Amino acid sequence: MKILYINGFVPNKNAPMAGIFVTKRIQALRKKNITICPYIYGVRYSKPVQQYLSKIRHSEVQAEPVKKQQDVEYCVRMEKMGFLEMATAGFFPGYYERKLARLVQKDIRKEKDIDIVHLHWLWPMGAGVMRSCCKAGIPYVITCHGSDINVTMENPRIRKEMIRILERAASVEFISKALLSKAKSLGYSGKNAVVIYNGIDGDIFGNGVLKEERKSIVIFAGNLIQIKGADRLPEIFQRVYSEYGQAVEFWVIGDGMLRKELERRMKDLPVVFTGQITQGQIAQEFNSASVLVLPSRNEGYPCVIKEAQACGVIPVGCDVGGISEAVGEYGTVVRGAEKGLLQELADVIVDYLKQKRQTDRKKMVEKAREDTWEHMQEYSIENYRKILGERKRIGNRSSI
Repeated sequence: MKILYINGFVPNKNAPMAGIFVTKRIQALRKKNITICPYIYGVRYSKPVQQYLSKIRHSEVQAEPVKKQQDVEYCVRMEKMGFLEMATAGFFPGYYERKLARLVQKDIRKEKDIDIVHLHWLWPMGAGVMRSCCKAGIPYVITCHGSDINVTMENPRIRKEMIRILERAASVEFISKALLSKAKSLGYSGKNAVVIYNGIDGDIFGNGVLKEERKSIVIFAGNLIQIKGADRLPEIFQRVYSEYGQAVEFWVIGDGMLRKELERRMKDLPVVFTGQITQGQIAQEFNSASVLVLPSRNEGYPCVIKEAQACGVIPVGCDVGGISEAVGEYGTVVRGAEKGLLQELADVIVDYLKQKRQTDRKKMVEKAREDTWEHMQEYSIENYRKILGERKRIGNRSSI
């Protein structure tokens, strides 16, 4: 089985770990002897366009894509986008998608004998994949991760096309039941859907002896952006500090546009900002911490929950997206209006720190350590085989 595998998250020098969960899937599939051809497609803006976007839209300067993530080397294909191309795309809908389709078609021919094209992240790359695969007669699979459905698909101008891409796929993988439900509420039938959860790297997270003694450390790990609820951290941390006292520490792992504001707002609290660190370093921090907080406004299925649980850290999060599915029986999810929500998150965290609220850490760790990438990708392989089996049966019937 040979798969052209597309990482739609485009890891770059500013965000080298972007889409790491796609790379983890590739590593797991290769361990199962599946031939994977890893690709990244995207847009490289010209310098004048970057300067324009920086001034008008306050966008960050575009960073160079990363060709290698851990031991997976990607073939990077970036389409040039200058003012002329932007104007053309504005006048001719589908211009950019057709250019992407031609790139994919070329790579399908180059790699030879591709059985399936698998894309992670629906839009806009999905339009190019759909066109190229329909022309080449190759089935395609799309994995939807969160904001591609929760945010992008809410746009009525492109929703119809996004639904068409999903419906024409051989299969659509959703990383949570909640995400599938959201897609259905927007008009997708779900007839070709499967739910396959994210996994964890068992060599990094939870491969040691569980530490029973825990420091009073509360961790946030993720991008410092609004959709992840990073702007809610100062109020939550202040409430925890006021209720629990000076023994508590807060660790903020990750980076993003809100970092400077958060550093300013929490300068009087015992907060450590680590910036972007490796997964191995994250695991080290988890091994001593007590609670992971997820104040997100929306989520697909956060890998960080299972990673934390595998290291003995109890997750406390908002009941949005796939958070409750990831937490399961081991942790707490809360819901409610903004003020009451943040107070309840803080109260639950304090209860865990004071051991007024408890969970069976040993069972939590055992359960989380079962959900490795290798284990979860067995479901993807089963899905691939089903697609190719059905395709073969249809081919046999048409030849009679």
